[in-house]
Amino acid sequence: DFLRAYFARGAAYLHLNRPADAFADYTELLRRNPRSANALAQRGICHSRLHDENAALADFNQALEIRPNIPGALNGRGLIFFHRKQYQRALHEFTEAIRVSPDFSFAYVNRAHTEEAMGNQAAAEADLKKAKDLGLAVK
Repeated sequence: DFLRAYFARGAAYLHLNRPADAFADYTELLRRNPRSANALAQRGICHSRLHDENAALADFNQALEIRPNIPGALNGRGLIFFHRKQYQRALHEFTEAIRVSPDFSFAYVNRAHTEEAMGNQAAAEADLKKAKDLGLAVK
């Protein structure tokens, strides 16, 4: 019944790039606590890594309905929009993730890729610099 253990083990599995194992832990946590917005957001990441963007988007959306300020869910939703070449929507999601969590370096990198795809090189460079300043190793 120690739900944090499911969450932590799921995070460890994701770190080890074992999304199927992480998915099982987050699903079990959600079975026990269906309103865990963080578990939904993490399970969305699992879906993304397992190449099921529709299921990922559903989990991100549900997580954000419960708690609208989860940077990982906003970032995940942005990545889906980016992959679908819906750049304005992606840009909005990454910007919102940054607004909620100004030190979320991955959102800066993802926003930079979106800005670059939209032809705004100066903005992309500024976001990559910010990600580097936050300590993220960026090429």
